[in-house]
Amino acid sequence: MIEARDLVKQYRMGQVTLQALRGVSFQVETGSFVAIVGPSGAGKSTLLHLLAGLDSPTKGEVLWEGQALSSISDAKRSMLRNRMLGVVFQSYHLMSELSALENVMLPGLVNGQATLRQLRERGLSCLEQVGLAHRIQHRPQQLSGGEQQRVAIARALVNRPRVLLCDEPSGNLDSATGEEIANLLIRFCEQERVSLILVTHDTRFSSRAHRILVMRDGQIVSDGPVSESHK
Repeated sequence: MIEARDLVKQYRMGQVTLQALRGVSFQVETGSFVAIVGPSGAGKSTLLHLLAGLDSPTKGEVLWEGQALSSISDAKRSMLRNRMLGVVFQSYHLMSELSALENVMLPGLVNGQATLRQLRERGLSCLEQVGLAHRIQHRPQQLSGGEQQRVAIARALVNRPRVLLCDEPSGNLDSATGEEIANLLIRFCEQERVSLILVTHDTRFSSRAHRILVMRDGQIVSDGPVSESHK
């Protein structure tokens, strides 16, 4: 489904070159739940942005369903991302002037494969899935942090993605709300057989993954199933 091949990412800061990733390779199969863990600065978020096609590697390749992202135009990459991927960030990135329902509908409007009526029905269904059917007309500033993250998740689901990429989705939330978000994401991915790739420091997420990638200093230092010590 998604593959990283020898990914290297460098950033220039004046005369200094920062090595964010140092040759990262792995594959994620359909329906699997992969947690990416490691200390701050390990390269986890950089890797997720490369997998999502939001940034390009200095060297190496990202493949979606066998197709190298470097071989397609930015426009086609954006189209494929919109149809294939759902992305959830730690910062919710909701548009303040839009209601919860309008925020959720946005990716579908870009997609252009559903009528406005169909998209509204789909958006309502997604908000119901995340427990916000009663908040559809509220704007982000009228919602709690947990509710805003639920809207962001509903938005990521509206185009029925095959892969869900999440960057610290519980990072800004209290422990109880974070656990609710974990349960919500994992339940959805299991029911819909959607691949889940998750960057997290939260053991409530990582302990339930099928597989954990441990990163340190821009490299994967461990890749395997969750051991009893993680549970």
